[in-house]
Amino acid sequence: MQDSGTNAGLRGIDSVDGTVAWASGTGGTVLKTIDGGAHWSKCAVPDGDKDGVTLDFRGAQAWDAQTAIVMASGPGEKSRLYKTVDGCGTWKLMLKNTDPEGFYDAFTFWDVKHGFLLGDPVFRLRIRNEPNPLEYHAGEKAEPFVDRTLKHRRFLTLSTIDGGTNWAYWGSGQLKTWLLMARHLQRATHPLMSRFKRFPTVAQCQSTQQVDHGLELAAKVGRES
Repeated sequence: MQDSGTNAGLRGIDSVDGTVAWASGTGGTVLKTIDGGAHWSKCAVPDGDKDGVTLDFRGAQAWDAQTAIVMASGPGEKSRLYKTVDGCGTWKLMLKNTDPEGFYDAFTFWDVKHGFLLGDPVFRLRIRNEPNPLEYHAGEKAEPFVDRTLKHRRFLTLSTIDGGTNWAYWGSGQLKTWLLMARHLQRATHPLMSRFKRFPTVAQCQSTQQVDHGLELAAKVGRES
């Protein structure tokens, strides 16, 4: 048992190497330890000069003592991603939900460039302007992304392949995309992702309907965590 030094409800934690670890929680709380948890230091609150203290950070992922990303979960614009590269002295807003129906449930990066985010169903999506959603030519096109308003809500499934600079929707109409997503989710080390034991395996993903069912289960876990 370790003393975090805070009364906040802690929701996210990520251990880099057993010595460096990050944690996050309610009230805009982000903590870091560099001695295996013997001492935890409180980080600067992301957007602390605005509404940062109202955010509920339910996810954290770190690469070292200087670099980490935290995810705020909440309705509408209360769902966000922030990144620090200076040991949590300052934070940069990476992504903010703009759909009133949106709610970020979980995220993971499987390396420094490639990440995935799962959220509740929404009406508005940013889609990559590519014939194949697995391709990416953002730097080669005048309009690499297309913003769309849907007739029916779809699960928010965003991916990035440039370290979080750009995020776009992975469409459920592309079975190959979903199979890759399922594989990465199952291999992810993010603490929340590790709880998705009922997410369908690649072999079980014979239809997009089965994957959609897996997303429903994953979103439920994210909301209840």
